[in-house]
Amino acid sequence: MLYVYEGGFSVPMENTNRCIAGQCATARSIIGTSRIKNIIGYKKAGIIRPEPNTSLYFPVTLLPYLTCVAESGKQVFISVISGVLPDQVFEELTVEIIGRNIEIGQLGQRINVKLEEKYNDGQ
Repeated sequence: MLYVYEGGFSVPMENTNRCIAGQCATARSIIGTSRIKNIIGYKKAGIIRPEPNTSLYFPVTLLPYLTCVAESGKQVFISVISGVLPDQVFEELTVEIIGRNIEIGQLGQRINVKLEEKYNDGQ
């Protein structure tokens, strides 16, 4: 058994709005917004407050994260970690898995990633 964590970008804790919706965690602060979203593999989203002074920029921060417990064997984990400045909006992306191919698209651009083996989500 392996405990898996994936972290987003930390933001200053002061005056930060937090939102956890399904498998997506968002922390919106005065300097911008940090978001982490599960695509495949993770089971839970959350926001933690790391120990003070773990950031070089801010004394106390919040950190969006994803986590799960992985069993032995081959696993596929895909997440979207993004951040925007206060006057910007998130540009959503698409992720499609077809057989051994992962296709990622955003703003009219697409890239393909090939897995060693066919992905099976267990369903």
